[in-house]
Amino acid sequence: MIVSRVPPSEPNGDLAAAIHTPAFHCFVSTALVDGQWETLVFEGDPGVDENWLPCFRMVYPNDCDAHDAGLLNELVAMGLDMYGEGGIALPEANERVAQGLIRKGIMVRVYWP
Repeated sequence: MIVSRVPPSEPNGDLAAAIHTPAFHCFVSTALVDGQWETLVFEGDPGVDENWLPCFRMVYPNDCDAHDAGLLNELVAMGLDMYGEGGIALPEANERVAQGLIRKGIMVRVYWP
C-alpha cells in the first residue's frame, strides 16, 4: 500500500512516496540532480524503519520536466506497490518496473548498487 505521498517541494518539485507491502517497505524519491530528473528507491522507509539503504536508481531523459518526473514517480510507486502486494521481493519488483519503463523508451540509465 502506498502509505504516504510527499507533495512536490519548492523550488524544484522534488517528490516522494512511502510504500508498505507484505513483501517489503520502500521509499521512492524523485528529484532534480545536476539538471536531470532521477528516481532513487530505498529499501526500507526512513519514516518507520531503522535501517534503509538506496537499492535502485533510474535517471530520466534530458527532456524530462517536473510534470513528467511527477508522473514517473507515480508510475514507479504504483508498480512497486503492485508487485509488493503480490509478494514479489523488492529487487525483482525494481527490475520489473524498470523493464516496463525501458520498453516504453522512457529511461536512459538504470543503476543497481
